[in-house]
Amino acid sequence: MKAIVLSSFGSADNFAAADLPTPEVRKGEVRIKVKAVSFNPVDYQIRKGQPESSHVRSMILGRDLSGSVDAVHEDVTDFNVGDEVFSYVCDLASSGTYAEYVSVPAELVARKPASLTHEQTAAVPVAGVTASLALNKARAGKTASVFIAGGAGGVGTFAIPLARQLGVRNLVTTAGKAKSRAYLIERCGLSDDQ
Repeated sequence: MKAIVLSSFGSADNFAAADLPTPEVRKGEVRIKVKAVSFNPVDYQIRKGQPESSHVRSMILGRDLSGSVDAVHEDVTDFNVGDEVFSYVCDLASSGTYAEYVSVPAELVARKPASLTHEQTAAVPVAGVTASLALNKARAGKTASVFIAGGAGGVGTFAIPLARQLGVRNLVTTAGKAKSRAYLIERCGLSDDQ
């Protein structure tokens, strides 16, 4: 399979195309033919060799993907070959997503919403899970006020509607640029109070 591999930490020039064996499907896993991936700040930090890179076991980066199931281990019953899915790829359980195929523990895989493209779906896992975990940790709810720094970013774009679903009444966020502010007003339905 084709993959983009980081030869050493540092510059983006250290990425190179490589031909690697297609990953095997181990117990509890599905193998996904990757159709779209997303880029997250953690990928940049790992590439640079920052602290997040200390636990990296694969020099194939990437955490999010959308694609179709290519193979299923016999003990997995929730997915079939051909299912359109998306996944968060944990560095400790799988290689990264910058490859044609990735084997992933089935519990990290979900069916792709039919209303989203593969490109849109690939942007969901890291940002969506981060937003959900942050709101949970903040105990956001009907009586809570919530401040979301950088509401027009990936995590903020998920945190705003999730906070609304939790019943947050006082939602405050920031926007660094006029374009971000317009996005928050027009697309996220926030008011123009300053």
